[in-house]
Amino acid sequence: LDNRTILSSSDDGSVKIWILLGSSEAARLLGHSSPVRKAIFSPNNEIIATASDDATVRLWSWKLGLAESGISRALLQRHLGPVTAVAFSSSGMELATSSSDGAVKMWHFTNTNLAGVKTFSPHQGVPIRGLAFNGTSLATVADDGVARLWDYTTFAAGPVLYQHQKPARAVALSPDGRLGATSAWDCSIVVSQLGSQSPSVLFTGNSHTDWPETLAFSSDSKL
Repeated sequence: LDNRTILSSSDDGSVKIWILLGSSEAARLLGHSSPVRKAIFSPNNEIIATASDDATVRLWSWKLGLAESGISRALLQRHLGPVTAVAFSSSGMELATSSSDGAVKMWHFTNTNLAGVKTFSPHQGVPIRGLAFNGTSLATVADDGVARLWDYTTFAAGPVLYQHQKPARAVALSPDGRLGATSAWDCSIVVSQLGSQSPSVLFTGNSHTDWPETLAFSSDSKL
């Protein structure tokens, strides 16, 4: 967030906000009835989105020192199964959510109000495990092992990042838009170079003893 605040989510259904200076707990977000799988900040750091096995996404107001911080401001309930991933676009005006029901939902916001939602099934109903935005592209990974880019404004299919041999678990796109990273149940991690219709594999690794659940690039795209 701001180099001093982090989020943690738990199987107990809670999300905690921590201030690194002093290792203090700043707030506890309660409302989900099942494990929380993902918790992220919006680009302006004023909204937190949480995704849960209770098939809902919650949006929370957050600003350190304000009385309304940590208050649930919206409950998104359109998924039919556990919500597996959540991601904001760079503008913060779009929120993508995915589920084991095989759907991706694109929630559009005007200022702070929900203006609409669209649904598409990028993997023919196969459970989706990860999402990542970059520009107008949305990356998805699913239990079919496919990692693919989509134009999220039209839902037009873009290039396949990689075809894993086992169900894919996570995806990340580098801030400079040049790289994509994916992971799968066989513990593999693949980094591909973007920018063409056929992304080229730059790196493959398999050093974990269990599947990697989360991937992330550094802000300078070098790590």
